[in-house]
Amino acid sequence: MDLNQSKCGILCIRGNVQPIKFPYSLHGETIKSVDHQKDLGVTITTDLKWSKHVLEVTSKVNKMLGFVQRSTFDTKDFLVHKTLYSSLVKSNLSYCSHVWAPQSVANLHSLECVQRCASRFILSLPFRTDNRDLMI
Repeated sequence: MDLNQSKCGILCIRGNVQPIKFPYSLHGETIKSVDHQKDLGVTITTDLKWSKHVLEVTSKVNKMLGFVQRSTFDTKDFLVHKTLYSSLVKSNLSYCSHVWAPQSVANLHSLECVQRCASRFILSLPFRTDNRDLMI
C-alpha cells in the first residue's frame, strides 16, 4: 500500500528554536512542511500551544449547541436539554481534554463562554441576563 504524498506533511516540534530546513522526500516527491496537524481529533502545532485546538473545539461545539437550540426551540423540558447537551455538546468539548488541558487564561475564557451559553440553554434562561439576577 502506497502513501498519498499530497496528504503527508512534516511537523517539526521545535518550541523556541528555529527548525533545521531539510527537504524530506517520499517516492521522489518533496513533502511540504506544515505548522499544525490534526491527529486523532487533537490539533498539534509546532510550538505545542493549544490555542488553535481550543479555537477549533469551541467553534465546533458552538455550532452543535446552536443546532440543538434551533432543533428544540419549542421544548422547555430541563431533562431533554440536559440530555442533549451531555450527549452532543459536552462529549465534543471534553474529548481528549486530559491531553490538551487548557492552561492559558484566554483558552479557559473561551471554553467557559461556551459552557455559560450551554447553561443558559439547559436552564431555559434568556440569552442575555444580568449576573446579579443569577446569584442566590
